Amino acid sequence: MIALAFCLVGGAVSAQEKKSAYTPTAEAAAAFAKKFPGAENVKWKAEGKDGEAKFMLNGIKTEAVFDNKGNWIQTETKVPVATLPAAAGEYMKKNYPNIPVDKLAKIVKANGTVLFEVESKDKDILFDTAGKFVEESKD
Repeated sequence: MIALAFCLVGGAVSAQEKKSAYTPTAEAAAAFAKKFPGAENVKWKAEGKDGEAKFMLNGIKTEAVFDNKGNWIQTETKVPVATLPAAAGEYMKKNYPNIPVDKLAKIVKANGTVLFEVESKDKDILFDTAGKFVEESKD
């Protein structure tokens, strides 16, 4: 009975590992290498139908999303909390008083849009560069 339990748990882990395994297309890998030549500790995972690379760049945690054709979609970089626009900080205090602003990321999209993402355990709150609320998404 115990042996069967170990087999079932082992099988579940293997299936989970296979599900999270992702190999980028040659085009995505080449585009990534060209855009981020100094990237270290690169790990890829599926992000919907696209690929997301998590890596360190100049000592900063960074994530980048590329489609299968190698088109860059966006980059998310961890940034100091002090870089959050003041209006966004005020919005957080008023509308999310129970969520500490202790994890912040800057998102740059291919179309030039720049957003700040306040990260919490179960949701992300997005603001534009002026500190205006954009949206809340489940994490």
